Amino acid sequence: MISTSGFDCLGLTEDEVYNATYDAIVKRQIAEAAFRDGERRRILMATYNYTYRVGRKVSHRGVTNDPARREREHQRARPGGRLTVDGRGKTRAGALRTERGQTKTRGYYA
Repeated sequence: MISTSGFDCLGLTEDEVYNATYDAIVKRQIAEAAFRDGERRRILMATYNYTYRVGRKVSHRGVTNDPARREREHQRARPGGRLTVDGRGKTRAGALRTERGQTKTRGYYA
């Protein structure tokens, strides 16, 4: 049982103190679960489709989880290009599915 001696000055009964403590614990658990779910979603949705262009010509399309690193890698092979992220972050499977659709419809790697 929870000690109510510190709450005497508030004029709360023992049941009111218990209920307030229980509500606080439940709210904290809900907040922690939401954070974990949000963090998990952020990690899962961290794969991007990208297009690497040199001038106006599309040099490469692909999938990456680190666009800055991937741009540096392409810069070594084809200097002067620019990497642009297409759309929002996706799961790896979703990004690969989008990439397959791009290559079929746009004739890339045909």
